[in-house]
Amino acid sequence: MTPLKRTQLQRKSTLSRTPKTAKQKAARAKRLAKQKLDCHSPYWCKKADAVWSKVVRSVGRCAKCGTTSKQLQAHHLIRRQNVVTRHDINNGICLCAYDCHKFGEGSAHSNPVVFSVWLNEALPERWMWVRMHRFDAMPAGIKPDYKQRFEDLSAILKELEG
Repeated sequence: MTPLKRTQLQRKSTLSRTPKTAKQKAARAKRLAKQKLDCHSPYWCKKADAVWSKVVRSVGRCAKCGTTSKQLQAHHLIRRQNVVTRHDINNGICLCAYDCHKFGEGSAHSNPVVFSVWLNEALPERWMWVRMHRFDAMPAGIKPDYKQRFEDLSAILKELEG
């Protein structure tokens, strides 16, 4: 039996990364500390995203099919790039991972038109909220305070869990 030839796509080793030096670790820690001080940084945005997702998924069932057995995900009704509504609880809906969120026939990502029709029929108040806020924008020169959003969402999550 001849050995298999390595293709260009295969890696030589799964641990091919070089270990970080003390200088690199110190520089990373310094960057992280700087980001923690800035309430507009991606650090706080990611933390707010994680808490927003937990709050939306705290319903515990898919809003479309009602299942609780599948992996649940939080879906933004208005795209995430809209920083005004990105962390608004009304902008989120809990959906099962594959059938209703990504790959099903009427899923939110594979067929947004069918999903919009479903949302209008099943949750008309949420559909009206989306229609009213889909063009909201931040005033020029103002950045969103992600740290404050994180703190507000954390308080909501504690309320839901407690």
